[in-house]
Amino acid sequence: MLRSAFETARSGLAVEALRFEVAARNIANASTDGYVPQRVEQSTVGSGGAVRADVRPVANSISGSPPRVDLVREATTLMQAKAAYEANLAVISAVDEMTESLLDAIDPDHRDEDDRRR
Repeated sequence: MLRSAFETARSGLAVEALRFEVAARNIANASTDGYVPQRVEQSTVGSGGAVRADVRPVANSISGSPPRVDLVREATTLMQAKAAYEANLAVISAVDEMTESLLDAIDPDHRDEDDRRR
């Protein structure tokens, strides 16, 4: 269970880092002629809750004109990606604490052994 939670959060970190990078790239290229903005599409991997991401160009509008960078949307995406990244970090921290608690319950002296090895 702890491994599954860790893997889900780890994959979430990677997806949100990519989402942040793509939004930042879109903002940086907003005034570049011919630039096609991109979006991150997220999907689940297997049944464990892990996620993966693909970067895809934004489709042309109905009128056929090339898509433009929506700065408000990109700024919102940056904020959402940051919040989701922090949430995944909190999950990893909780998994670490639960693992330490479990190790303490199994072997209360395990921390002393780790200190002696250093």
